[in-house]
Amino acid sequence: LPPEQALVGIKKGMASKFCTQICLVKQDYVADGEQTVEQYLASVAKEIGAPITVKRFARLQLGA
Repeated sequence: LPPEQALVGIKKGMASKFCTQICLVKQDYVADGEQTVEQYLASVAKEIGAPITVKRFARLQLGA
């Protein structure tokens, strides 16, 4: 790959990784770890037949 294309790919990869670490819906769903929060919400929404929207959340942290 030419250097410009390589840099574009690196930037996209870094942005994607950043989003999965920072964005709540892109993070792993803690209860099972098999799917993201987004995937879990979609499955529950399909199950109940109504859309689900995250309006707020609480961040919990163990330790210091």
